[in-house]
Amino acid sequence: MVTPALMFQRLWALTHSRVWWGLITIYSGVFAQYLLHFLAAATLGAETYGFFTLGLTIVTVGSAVCQMGFNRGIIKLIGVYNATKQNELLMGAVHGIFLTVAIFSTVVAVAGFLIVDTTVESTVQGGQKQLLNVLRLSVITIPFGALLLLSQNMARGFERIALANLPYNTLIPLILILYILLVGGDEIHAQHLIIVYAATALVFMVAVYAYVNSLPETRRLRGLQKCFAFKKWFDMALPLWAFSTLNQLLQRSDILILALFVPLRDLGVYALASRISQAVTIANRAFNRYWAPVMAKHHALNDDGSLHQVVTQTARHTFTFTLFAAIILVLIGQAAIDLFGESYNGVYILMIVLLAGRLVHAFFAPAIMFLQMTGRERYATKLLLIIGSLAIIAHLLIIPKFGVMGAAVVTSGAMLTLAVASAGASKRLANCYTGAF
Repeated sequence: MVTPALMFQRLWALTHSRVWWGLITIYSGVFAQYLLHFLAAATLGAETYGFFTLGLTIVTVGSAVCQMGFNRGIIKLIGVYNATKQNELLMGAVHGIFLTVAIFSTVVAVAGFLIVDTTVESTVQGGQKQLLNVLRLSVITIPFGALLLLSQNMARGFERIALANLPYNTLIPLILILYILLVGGDEIHAQHLIIVYAATALVFMVAVYAYVNSLPETRRLRGLQKCFAFKKWFDMALPLWAFSTLNQLLQRSDILILALFVPLRDLGVYALASRISQAVTIANRAFNRYWAPVMAKHHALNDDGSLHQVVTQTARHTFTFTLFAAIILVLIGQAAIDLFGESYNGVYILMIVLLAGRLVHAFFAPAIMFLQMTGRERYATKLLLIIGSLAIIAHLLIIPKFGVMGAAVVTSGAMLTLAVASAGASKRLANCYTGAF
């Protein structure tokens, strides 16, 4: 019999669990980012918000590329090394991979800035100065995103979910504010940006490196000799690198291709619809972040029973939360969109189309992560390569004729197809059903 005392005991235990506090930090951070996005959309207008979204898309794709596959690879490595007590390799992976990504992302950012400043600037005229500023801001911001996400995933690997989200939830809103303040300026000079970003990047990298060293597990193992196995790590990370890059291109190809064919106002309308529909994916991000290292650990220990149980829990929790959020969006979405003004007419129907694909994706939420955490990352990459290529081709064929609605249909269809294909692969290769029910 459930007594009031037992209910209080369970509630007290829940408030002290890592899962609970991890979910709180994830949702609070995402809420802050969404609030800034909506403020930007409402204050900048649809056209300037289109510029804003284009810049953040470049940062997102660039950050994924510059993590070199270790955004998910580090979760797997930490989970495996923790489970098998290989502490020297654990410390080597944390420090060696962090410095590798820091160096690579900085080189990419500097090279990108020089290309924009020497090549693009000569072709930009008058009113297009805003586009030039967006490109400059975007390429130089790439190391911020890469190192933030990498440090977050290191903490996820240690199953410190609440701690994992602190730097990302703190610094990403600051970067968004920087975009809002600077995206509309026509008189920002290149030398000013170089000085500001060079100083900020140096302080940022030192801060994140100090954060990584402050993790409880790294403090506990600080005196150990570090062992490096870069060849083994890169063999594991390369297919994940390809997957991350392809996944970002698949998720962002609609924005990038729309920028080529539709007015910036239409791009802003679609970007807002996409951003609102992504609100239902918070549960997917939250539960996958918690359970991914657990999947890797159970796989390393050959504990298939516990592994399949984790997969089922992830799928059911994710789909339940996603369905609930989608119902709320359908009910109040139009009233909320009306607050942004007449320039965003058409957002609601685009949001509905995108929600359809996201719901199916949530039903099979752990499928892709399961493949990657159980040594089948190359198969997951092949699936994404095929589906992503077809989606990009479809975007190029359909967007010029059907505009933003064509982009929404193709994007939703691609998400649905990838989810079903990944679930089928998990069942066929590992006899694991990844659906919610």
